Amino acid sequence: AVGALVANRHERIARDARDRDDAMARAVLDERLRIARELHDGISQLLVSAKYQFELAQHQVEAGDGDPRDALGQGLGRIVDAISEVRRISHALHPILLDRLGVSAALGELARDFVRQMNDEVRPDLVVNLGDDVEDESREADLARYADCQAILRTARAPLVNVAGNHDLIHMNREDLC
Repeated sequence: AVGALVANRHERIARDARDRDDAMARAVLDERLRIARELHDGISQLLVSAKYQFELAQHQVEAGDGDPRDALGQGLGRIVDAISEVRRISHALHPILLDRLGVSAALGELARDFVRQMNDEVRPDLVVNLGDDVEDESREADLARYADCQAILRTARAPLVNVAGNHDLIHMNREDLC
């Protein structure tokens, strides 16, 4: 009976590891798709618009038809916007905070930025924390990380609902998660 329990536990651990690997692979693919959309919808459109403005200016110069300065100015404006968009995307891919503060602090800052954006732009009716705020290091580390996550999420201007999974209960009990 003990052998069967150990085998079941090992199977569950292996299944959980496969599920995490699958979720990570899906997250990587989803992120690549998001980046591709941002590049296509944002930067590509800005560059195409700039190209058209420059072609218009060229036509105006060659045909002696109008003043090309307006088209040139608009084209340059689109290039400046495209540069800003490239900076925004590159910072999102590898935040400077990561190098300066380390992973834990950078993730906290990104979470705070997310909540700020949620408050300012999305304005949700409800925020649901699906758990997995903890990493199963130790009870003290898990409690501290959970408290940090809760403090950040409580700044959302919407009711917060916490849903803890079995994963969160390895080093913590239900009272810790309230």
